[in-house]
Amino acid sequence: MVSLDDYVAFRDRALMGRHSRAPLRDSAFAELLITTGMRLEEASSLLIGEMPDAEAAIFAGRRSAMVELSSAITKGRKPRSVPYPKRVARRFIETYLREERTQLVDRWRRAGGIRQMRQPLVGWRVDGGRLGIMGERKPRRVASLHIEERRNLVLLPKLGASVDTAQPAALWLTERGQPMTTSAWQSIFRRASRQLSEDLATEVSISPHTLRHAFAVHWLTHLINAEVTRLEAQERADRTQEVYLKVVGDPLRRVQRWLGHASSLTTQRYLTYVDEAFETLDHAAAALDGHLRP
Repeated sequence: MVSLDDYVAFRDRALMGRHSRAPLRDSAFAELLITTGMRLEEASSLLIGEMPDAEAAIFAGRRSAMVELSSAITKGRKPRSVPYPKRVARRFIETYLREERTQLVDRWRRAGGIRQMRQPLVGWRVDGGRLGIMGERKPRRVASLHIEERRNLVLLPKLGASVDTAQPAALWLTERGQPMTTSAWQSIFRRASRQLSEDLATEVSISPHTLRHAFAVHWLTHLINAEVTRLEAQERADRTQEVYLKVVGDPLRRVQRWLGHASSLTTQRYLTYVDEAFETLDHAAAALDGHLRP
């Protein structure tokens, strides 16, 4: 289990350290994983513009928003929504797009761009959620594009624009400007873990799945504590089972939806790692006893 402090050290000292080839990209990807709970394949399959920018209406007056993931990239092909902090959009994703991704796109163009691709899928934006595709009569919804199509998709600024102005549609690009693969991300995390282990003289092992795990534990801890606080403010609790379901069941079901687990039993295993879980539940039991005492 990785603590949030360990993660911050991993992000700042390893992913953004002197050995990183694309520090803004790597730190933005890690930050996205730990704050949304996305699976590796889901996050690595995102397209540019698919996550809202910090000025989007969805963030109006809010620190975070629920963003829907396309069923074309989720496990089990079931769409789901995940929490997405405005801070991550502004400080990480937009910084990467502005300061690093533009350079990677330029590198891709200088190496031949679209001409070096075997079977490019050439498109242009029709409106916010649809693309025109070269050779196809009807526009297609961005959300309908499956993972392989996303890897082959290149975008023109508009219909009829020169292919020299095209760019890969993938949000995450390699140092050569090509779409990142899941294996490439795993290699980056392994390399960063080794580097941090050497710097700290202790073993560190953080993977994309570790960050998904940390997301689940953090939110279960937070939501359970929030539910305990809310119940304590009530005058009386009527049934022990009802209170237990409120304290543990409601947060569990919410995190289950965010993670995309088919069964709550899969999510339930994270309760083992909840910080101060037993203290929290004991606190809930004591509060319940106080409510039920005549």
